[in-house]
Amino acid sequence: MSKTTHPELYMMKKFILCLLALGSAFTVFAQSGLHNFTTYKGKDYLTLGIGPNYMFADVGGAKFKNLWVTEWDVLYTRPSVFFGYQHDYNDYIGNRLSVMYSLYGGNDASSRNAVREFNYNCTALQASLQTQIYFLRLKFKRTTYDIYGYFGIAGVYYSTYWKHTDLLTGEVAPGRTYADTWPGKELYTSGVKSDMDAFNEKYYNESKKMYEYSAPTLAFPFGIGFRFPVTYSLYLGAEFGWTYPVGKNADYFDGFNTKWSHMNDSYANLSFVLTYRFAGDDDCYAKYGKNQFKFRK
Repeated sequence: MSKTTHPELYMMKKFILCLLALGSAFTVFAQSGLHNFTTYKGKDYLTLGIGPNYMFADVGGAKFKNLWVTEWDVLYTRPSVFFGYQHDYNDYIGNRLSVMYSLYGGNDASSRNAVREFNYNCTALQASLQTQIYFLRLKFKRTTYDIYGYFGIAGVYYSTYWKHTDLLTGEVAPGRTYADTWPGKELYTSGVKSDMDAFNEKYYNESKKMYEYSAPTLAFPFGIGFRFPVTYSLYLGAEFGWTYPVGKNADYFDGFNTKWSHMNDSYANLSFVLTYRFAGDDDCYAKYGKNQFKFRK
């Protein structure tokens, strides 16, 4: 695959490689640099998370409010899984490099936009570098609970299959009624047969009977989480996060964009997290850090 034939995929791969290189750099720095100081000896973790997520996009959504949320349709909640490496520098702050794979979907049939007749399925691969800030630590009996917030930067590469099926004719099309709403619209709406052929050749997947679009985009994940130890090195916890993509491809996760949309497609995820500490122990932090939390021994 050359960088001239697939420039967007090439740039996305470069971005992910840069994130991986940056993550490797802070790992080496943490282990060979910060660990040399008696006041900053950190901890290293491997994390595995799995749980439901939901895409807040133009296609689909709820017909009625769900838990005060007008755009969330429970039927189109999909799974995601992530794996990460994390280094905590002290009691307050750490970094995590993670890779997440997610599925998304939506259908107008069960939404308040049923007459629009669009539906889509999407997969997304996200590589992110995040900062975690522990802002509260609680102790109940002999168990310590860490509560933290996180934010970061991510590169996302997604692939979407979408279609518009006319209820009267059964015709599968991007949706001529909404001809200004998807990638490649300038070909589909030009009226020239060669342009139409070029559009179908580029976007139509004959085997799936749907149109397809793949693109990279930049995104910003953020959220909140908690964890507690079940053994000396093993932790259980949960995170609730939100990811907001930006850029020209940020509003096509559902293959659809309207002039009435005021925000890019974004997605939320709830992950149940298993964390394994493979380096560092409870005595590795500076006494200064411990003294801030009187219940820590």
